[in-house]
Amino acid sequence: MSAERPGQQLRAIVDRSECFGFGFCVETLPAVFSLNGEGKSTPLDVDADQVLLAQAADACPRSAITLVPRSDRGGRAAAG
Repeated sequence: MSAERPGQQLRAIVDRSECFGFGFCVETLPAVFSLNGEGKSTPLDVDADQVLLAQAADACPRSAITLVPRSDRGGRAAAG
């Protein structure tokens, strides 16, 4: 997870080369994450509970999820 400021809205970026499709992110926050046809996590850039978003990122056993500020369109690999 990236450094953040209090109250800052974050979004998720998934490094699909690291995602093994365990689905813990989907279980934690199905409004944001889903598994695509390849079984890889695909996040939506939507308003989400920031605590649950952080929990979903922390739950990833491959550390494939990075949280970045909503205004930042950069990051690792493909975003959903």
